[in-house]
Amino acid sequence: MTSAAWNIRALASPPVAAVDERIVLIGAGALARDVVEVAGVDAFCGVYVDPRFESPGLPGLPVLRDWAAVRAVATHYALGFLDTAQRPAAHAAAAAAGLLPASPIVSARAVVSPLASLAPGCLVGHHAVIGACARLQRDTLVMHNAVIGHDCEIGENTVVLPGAWIGGYVRIGCGGFIGANSVISPRLRLGRNVMLAPGAACPARRARRHARDRQSGPFHDAPDSLKTHPDGRAPWPPARPRPFCLKPWSDRLGI
Repeated sequence: MTSAAWNIRALASPPVAAVDERIVLIGAGALARDVVEVAGVDAFCGVYVDPRFESPGLPGLPVLRDWAAVRAVATHYALGFLDTAQRPAAHAAAAAAGLLPASPIVSARAVVSPLASLAPGCLVGHHAVIGACARLQRDTLVMHNAVIGHDCEIGENTVVLPGAWIGGYVRIGCGGFIGANSVISPRLRLGRNVMLAPGAACPARRARRHARDRQSGPFHDAPDSLKTHPDGRAPWPPARPRPFCLKPWSDRLGI
């Protein structure tokens, strides 16, 4: 992927939406209120609400219920809802209406490395941290207090909920949903549409190293004649690696 696709820029301060963009916010729920709090109500020209749903909208923003009305007032869009199954459909509908993803919207209280790359449509909440050389693709949402480690690659339409911790060099495919307070160990690769439960722990490198250590060493390298019980009864079965599974921290602590 070329550097232009990542919208790479040196960030002296957290980026906000460009002043010449007329942005419509898609969605009017709790997350949309958070986005308005981060960017300010003046950053948006209206809020789009699917006509199948009833919604009072957001204070200070007109409610738009068809794409023709959106096209008449907006040039860009920002996604203000969490559903990773519907986010690609919303992007497709906005693109069909001629709208582009807005410039990255980042809270002034977030910490974004000058070496990080945020593609159009990205949203970063209060006190989130984006590490050096991290790359966030289009329409990625990083909520409050989440941490994206250095050299991570986060696929488009991925949602990272509050308090999640993603270690360095992690790769996450498109459409991921990272639960609140979950932990992903460095160098782990997660595929498309992955879903992590709140509080899940992913110590993948440790599990793989443990399995490798148990499958090598003096016991496994010894002749079969030496792989017997000390009293000479039956050959010892080879040690099996511990299974890797995702468990919330509460289960790991026995709470």
